[in-house]
Amino acid sequence: MPPFEPDRSSTRERREWVPPLVVLSVAAVLLVLPLPVKQQISAVLRGSIMAPFLQTQEALLNIHVRSDETAELQVRLDSTVAVLLSQGALREENVRLRELLGLEQRPGTGLLAASAMRPGTLGSESMFLLDVGTAHGVSVNDPVVVADG
Repeated sequence: MPPFEPDRSSTRERREWVPPLVVLSVAAVLLVLPLPVKQQISAVLRGSIMAPFLQTQEALLNIHVRSDETAELQVRLDSTVAVLLSQGALREENVRLRELLGLEQRPGTGLLAASAMRPGTLGSESMFLLDVGTAHGVSVNDPVVVADG
């Protein structure tokens, strides 16, 4: 049985060509526009229609960078924890060995940074003054080490 509606396939086929022709004509017009006009159009599109997509892309990129940084920091933390754990065992072993050998704890270095100044008077070529004194733990005839030895 034939359909009750008339055949509209010819009008449908004509309508199918309209969107591609519009896109091609806009592309042809944009192709011949001068560069400053193209840049203005692209800036307007980036600021309006493309803005949400660009912000989403930037957010995804930031998340990716942060995840890489987090992974790197996690690796560094794990290696630091491993070093600290191994140092604890070494410290306990050193304490045990010192007790077995009867050794005392090491004294501190006892070094103090100071500036050595020459008085600049005749006859005092082999003499210098320090900017620290007895309040800092320095006494007369204490050894002094300078950069030249």
